Amino acid sequence: MRMGIDMRMGIDMRMGVDMRIGVDMRIGVDMRTGVGGVCTVRLAGGVGGHIKVVSIETDAPLILASTSPQRHAILTKLGIPFAAIAPDADETTDGIAPRDTPLFLARKKAHSVLETVRHLGPGQFILGADTVVMLDDRIYGKPANSAEAAAFLAAFSGRTHTVITALALLAADSDHVYERRVEARVTVKNLSAADIAWYIDTDEWRGAAGGYRAQGQGARFLAKIDGDESTVIGLPEEPLIGLLDAAGFVNSDRLKSDRLKSDRLTISTNKHES
Repeated sequence: MRMGIDMRMGIDMRMGVDMRIGVDMRIGVDMRTGVGGVCTVRLAGGVGGHIKVVSIETDAPLILASTSPQRHAILTKLGIPFAAIAPDADETTDGIAPRDTPLFLARKKAHSVLETVRHLGPGQFILGADTVVMLDDRIYGKPANSAEAAAFLAAFSGRTHTVITALALLAADSDHVYERRVEARVTVKNLSAADIAWYIDTDEWRGAAGGYRAQGQGARFLAKIDGDESTVIGLPEEPLIGLLDAAGFVNSDRLKSDRLKSDRLTISTNKHES
């Protein structure tokens, strides 16, 4: 079973596609582009109701290998034109040291999107990012359920943990990878059982590394952040600008002053953030 979808969108035009094929087979494609945005997507249906993105073509200058709304918001705030494509990377990290894990995964995410996007040209880049939360050399990932989220918060209560965000930027016209790893220290207030239960009820912990969101209601639990808050959110702004500048993507002084208008394209084949 195969499907082909070609979509082209111009100024202020938005298109959403919702397809259901057979039992329990469903995909959603959400694309947004601005002036001059062109995208072609090809999908294939597989065994067991799985949908795979076979190839994508886009003229966006920066392709973000992430479905995180927080990362999208930071790029939009910075005025960076981008396309967002969900990575399809194996996130197994056996044998990788905890502090090396985010850079390892950021590279894998970027390379997985590179394998999907076709006909990239000079001046186009793919950005992979990954954030981990660490305490006592243990990585606290995205909680599998509410009980695990509550256990994470209880472990952080009254203590300081480390948040590491790594960036891997691939240039389409070379084999060079530009990389950065940034750390922040987060001190959490003493949390009562009632505090933790209230936060679990908000459902904000879902899909969040460490089981909380520093930019949301979880901020009320944070006593102090040593470092850039954007590192904790998932995309450190100043290091990102420096990385893009070093790669020749855009002059950082111009980026800071002009706040270029952002064109956005979002393609997601699942509901989980990466």
